[in-house]
Amino acid sequence: MLRDAAQRLPLLRRFTGRLVPTRRGRALAGDPVGVWWLLAGELPLSGRDASDAEWQAGVLFLALMATGSTDAAGVEVARLLTGLGWAVGDGARVCRRAGTGLIAAEVRLLLQLGAFDRDRHGGWPGTVTPEGIALARAALTTTPG
Repeated sequence: MLRDAAQRLPLLRRFTGRLVPTRRGRALAGDPVGVWWLLAGELPLSGRDASDAEWQAGVLFLALMATGSTDAAGVEVARLLTGLGWAVGDGARVCRRAGTGLIAAEVRLLLQLGAFDRDRHGGWPGTVTPEGIALARAALTTTPG
């Protein structure tokens, strides 16, 4: 997953069956702050257009993260998307499962990056860390749309 994100940014690329750094990757190799801002600028990862449900769900999730509260994130994202006029199938409101599915890629990457502490009760995605809050806030300030 981290490799896929590095390829998408693009920090890495495939060359003759191997992963090699791109020009951008080489330039940022010794600059963790630069990589952090690059990542913030690429979030949300899903959808690339502000009219995509995936993109809007990602922005809504980042907004929840920025407040420090992602309790019932799938439910909240579904509720907010429904409020924005999104629907599923035959016009039904966006359900928790759809909301969760729309933010799953973001959550998986952000878990790997330490944006969440695992909840001892198994809550998903977990408690947002201070670093996760900072990353979400930075992403929202750099997100076009």
